[in-house]
Amino acid sequence: MLLLLTIMKYSKAMKLLWHSIPVDHQSANSERIRLVVAMCLKRSSSVLQNVFTSGRSPVPLITQLTRHLSVLAVVGSLLQGCTPKQKPLPIFGQRELIGTDTVYHTIGNFTFVDQDSATITNETLKDKIYVADFFFTSCRTICPIMKTQMLRVYQATREMPDVVILSHTIDPEFDTVALLRDFAQRLDVESHRWHFLTG
Repeated sequence: MLLLLTIMKYSKAMKLLWHSIPVDHQSANSERIRLVVAMCLKRSSSVLQNVFTSGRSPVPLITQLTRHLSVLAVVGSLLQGCTPKQKPLPIFGQRELIGTDTVYHTIGNFTFVDQDSATITNETLKDKIYVADFFFTSCRTICPIMKTQMLRVYQATREMPDVVILSHTIDPEFDTVALLRDFAQRLDVESHRWHFLTG
């Protein structure tokens, strides 16, 4: 009976441990832990097979399985350290408490003109997710780096029609619609997904 209880505890511990290993194929720690668990499983199954086929006393088996459970307890505690903890995303911006409701800052009504001379308003972007940045076409310092990063966002959201990018010029006198159109063409972007705005 003691043998059966030990085997049941061992099986349950193995199952819990296996499912708690992070599924991160890049992680060397995850791979090492999987190897340890696999070795324990292999060794334990050969011990079980020996006891049942040889007719020997189950006491050494209980001792070996208990030793394996101890190793697995250590491995399980190590898993707590390598399992990534997910933090909630922060919410930036102003907010105020009205009664029991939290009211977040909203962007007021706006009207701009994009590189195709189309008028873009907050109604144009209703029910869309938009990423906004500020630049000017004659900028040679940080703007090219920003545009490289925005291109990454653009490419990553290619299959997401609800995501658009708004790049606001901070030099509307110099950055005309024609100049913004040329800028967008050089980046080879679709104007319905990335608006270069002036006005």
